[in-house]
Amino acid sequence: MDAVLDRWLTREQARFDAELAGRTSERDRMLAHIRITSELTREERTSVAALMVALVSAGEAETSSTRWYRARAGTLEATTEEARRLRIAFLAAEGANYLRDLFGFAVSDELWRQIFGDLRKYAEGSSATQENG
Repeated sequence: MDAVLDRWLTREQARFDAELAGRTSERDRMLAHIRITSELTREERTSVAALMVALVSAGEAETSSTRWYRARAGTLEATTEEARRLRIAFLAAEGANYLRDLFGFAVSDELWRQIFGDLRKYAEGSSATQENG
């Protein structure tokens, strides 16, 4: 199972690298993650979620998903306001993904686009309140 997940994560990393197009800031990395997460197909999301659940259930402490999360999100430590905002955006994107795909929380495609649009704005440091105020 870990090998199957590792292959998927490798393909996802290639998407991530292409989305970044050589940019390296934490902000750019988070915006790329949010965009890619928002655009995963239902099949991709549910397959990966099922594999991750199976690995966790099997008691696999160090898996390809654990390594992937460390590479993508680091330690989740944040010492600046921007780093805190990016951490929240990352956790919210992952939480939305799991609510929808692991727990079957009904989210229409339109609402999904709105949620991830809000997350992108938040990660960029803007919000509807700031834009309208």
